[in-house]
Amino acid sequence: MSRCGPARVGGSPSSTGVDGSRAGRALSVIAALLVVVLFIAGCAASRPEGVKEYYAGEYQAARDIYTEKMDTQPNSAALYALLLGTLELTSANVYEARECFIEATGIMDSFAAKGEAGAVVGQEASKEYKGDPYERMMAHWYLGLVDYMLGDYDKAIPDFKAAALADGGSGEERYQSDAASVFLMLAKSYQAIGASDKAAYEFQGAVAVENPSLAGVPLAEIVCEASDPSNNLLVLVGLGRGPFKYRSGEHGRLAKIGRHDYPERTAWVYIDGHRIGRTQTIEDIYFQASTRGGRAMDAILAGKAVFKDLTAAAAAEAFDDAWDSSKSQEKRREALVGGILLTGVSTLISAEADIRSWETLPDRIQVLLARVEPGEHTVGIRFFGDSAPLEGMNASASGVDFQAGRETVFYVRARRGGAWVSPLQCGAVEMPGE
Repeated sequence: MSRCGPARVGGSPSSTGVDGSRAGRALSVIAALLVVVLFIAGCAASRPEGVKEYYAGEYQAARDIYTEKMDTQPNSAALYALLLGTLELTSANVYEARECFIEATGIMDSFAAKGEAGAVVGQEASKEYKGDPYERMMAHWYLGLVDYMLGDYDKAIPDFKAAALADGGSGEERYQSDAASVFLMLAKSYQAIGASDKAAYEFQGAVAVENPSLAGVPLAEIVCEASDPSNNLLVLVGLGRGPFKYRSGEHGRLAKIGRHDYPERTAWVYIDGHRIGRTQTIEDIYFQASTRGGRAMDAILAGKAVFKDLTAAAAAEAFDDAWDSSKSQEKRREALVGGILLTGVSTLISAEADIRSWETLPDRIQVLLARVEPGEHTVGIRFFGDSAPLEGMNASASGVDFQAGRETVFYVRARRGGAWVSPLQCGAVEMPGE
């Protein structure tokens, strides 16, 4: 006897049996489909792991998490490569950092995204992580920085150009980019190979940046120092914890950008105990995140939420028809099958925002350029809050060999104990003479 037999109302036994068999098969197919897709949709688009360990200075624990996730979460491989790249750079493992940024940008720049069906049915995490515009910009910027520090300017130049394109949106819109750090480092890369005309053009681009987050920053003064080839010290400092995403709104459909609070506001640089200047903000990464990626993502997920609500409403209407005794048995069965199918679709459509983001970025990047007399010196950095030095956040490097016409580069990420990347680890950067 057919499973639907006892529910027959009217019709011949043979025709009802056929209809019941069809309905049963339809329900079986729907049930199997729901099981499969529910399994696929079960992976929440959560914030990345290993961030807490990174900021606690537990680098090996963070490294283990990132490498494991790169293998087990292929749709988030680029994100964990970025996290690992940040860690390796902070740990002064420059070559390892370079490989991570190469891997990440290779995935992020690929247009053959995996799991696109999951963009409509399932969680946002079923999509391959490509990053928001600010993350793609910073991925290329960091790759360019590493290549620059290694003296590989022929690679640094296209890296910084790619960063400008990621921020500007297209080749034609490149100079709509408001990332002063990109233009500054691109100009210095041209300067390093003696392409003075191109360097001057990019320096002008840095000064001309219209970015309200840099209001009050003396961009012209910074560019003037950067363009002076007699300056042989470049210090880049990462302050604070970078942007993060969280869900908001109905169905958690909106990806909002959050900003951490942190104590450090600037860094003073010392040579042999004598203060030579303080760093100035050249990039506000929170501004970059909140004025581009956030708005676009909200619009996409809002559309998914509307579709989810519509399918749920249609399912409710179908179930009303299924229990309507005035309708024929065939119509009621069709309504029941349709209601189940629509309920499944509504359940499987996840309007929850994808809150994966590169959380180990700094909040701000600051810069200082200066000329240091040739010879061995001790370089020190002391981080300050709003009005006082921050205890436990000092760092120093002794025996740094400064030479005229050769640039010494430091990348320093603010945290207790300090973290350094310098020519002591990755080789001196030769600069052309005047």
